[in-house]
Amino acid sequence: MRVIAVILFVLALFVAIYPQFYTCEAHGFAIELPKGTVPMRCLWTAFSEAALGSILAVIGIALWFLRQKETRTILTILGIVVGFNMLIMPTRLLWGIGVCVNPDMPCVIYMRPALYTVAPLIMVASAVGLAINLMGPRPGRE
Repeated sequence: MRVIAVILFVLALFVAIYPQFYTCEAHGFAIELPKGTVPMRCLWTAFSEAALGSILAVIGIALWFLRQKETRTILTILGIVVGFNMLIMPTRLLWGIGVCVNPDMPCVIYMRPALYTVAPLIMVASAVGLAINLMGPRPGRE
């Protein structure tokens, strides 16, 4: 289970940090108005991914230290839910924020494919952790 905790923690750090560097604002693109600039959708998506990544990092740390089977079950289920939310954020489906419409923007070229790759890995790693936890020895037999 410690391997799953490390995998989730590393992927959480990636999700929290990587999108911050590939927003349109980070590359000098923004909507210019007379009273200032307006941030694009990808900036808010990057902020939400940072929040979800920090939650997942706490889940990974908790999986490393906590030993109770019920607690690990809840944490791995929560990891699946957070991974699904990470997958939804770059889209405009359900509660997702989305990224820019222009296909030449850095958020579309770099950030969205990375999140579409890492989020399913997080869900799979959490599901494997859940399966390991549920198939493992029952309390009292350890």
